[in-house]
Amino acid sequence: MNIIGVHRTANLKKLGMHSSDTAEIFFDNVRVPACHIIGEEGQGFFYQMLQFQDERLVAAAVLLEPIQRCITLTAEYAGERKIFGSTVLNQQVPACHIIGEEGQGFFYQMLQFQDERLVAAAVLLEPIQRCITLTAEYAGERKIFGSTVLNQQTVHFTLAELQSELEAVRSLLYRAVLSRIHGEDVTLLASMVKLKAGRLARIVTDSCLQFWGGNGFTWDNPICRMHRDLRLHSVGAGADEVMLSIICKQMGIAPAKRQ
Repeated sequence: MNIIGVHRTANLKKLGMHSSDTAEIFFDNVRVPACHIIGEEGQGFFYQMLQFQDERLVAAAVLLEPIQRCITLTAEYAGERKIFGSTVLNQQVPACHIIGEEGQGFFYQMLQFQDERLVAAAVLLEPIQRCITLTAEYAGERKIFGSTVLNQQTVHFTLAELQSELEAVRSLLYRAVLSRIHGEDVTLLASMVKLKAGRLARIVTDSCLQFWGGNGFTWDNPICRMHRDLRLHSVGAGADEVMLSIICKQMGIAPAKRQ
């Protein structure tokens, strides 16, 4: 950028919106010629706030089509995808490679899921805590309109609630692990804690990313990274909907299968 006092960085890598370049611009003692001033001097902030109304209407309008497309594509995919109803055809497994009793693979898989789901919940505790801690530190330093972001009630209340939810998940996990150590069936508790931990990871990363503003949307930001990486935990080792199905069965409230 060939303007004295104006410096532009390289494009930032972002989570999305790749069709729109984003970069940092620094102004160092820049003088604006009078012929370049738009509107009344000193009223720039007012003009910016005024145009936000139109910008926000457009921001909402441009979301309608992609949201509809997301729903439509998901409905089409869900209508074609099969689970527990399709097999891998024409695959021969040598006898020496068989683990356990033939025909019991599904049972073995379901049995080990309890340990896997406990581990899946356990490995989320530290990144969720780090997400909350980093956000509290950043919000305590970042200032808007003369005060830190952390001073905004909605911010520190949200962080307090997220921390409380994390401790509740931690307690549920400890209870489940203790029961597992004692040799008890933890199908219900493992499903519950896996469900809650995965959902909490989504809520925490999304909420914290919001408090980082545009910075949180950049690819290398730690909150953005956790937002990407932790999302898998609501899918892998049994999706949230599978966990709910298991919980319903354990509670005895699942609908009876049609004859």
